Amino acid sequence: NTWAYSASASGLLVDGNPTAGAIMANGGGYGHVSIVESVNPGVSITISEMNGYRFGGGFARVGHGDVSWSEAVSGMYRYIH
Repeated sequence: NTWAYSASASGLLVDGNPTAGAIMANGGGYGHVSIVESVNPGVSITISEMNGYRFGGGFARVGHGDVSWSEAVSGMYRYIH
């Protein structure tokens, strides 16, 4: 749950703006992370995540899916660039 904090302390840019290739950290629980595959500004972002059940993944499996733009920029996630 300290991915964003540790990245920032190491000098990486951490903000609320999704960009392709960024790590999306949720900061809750154990600190799940995803990779931002693509961005469709104002519409959605596409992510890939390991061990997440949201997009048909699961334990030891990769899931892929779209997160709405409003959720992606809601402040719920931090992006590590």
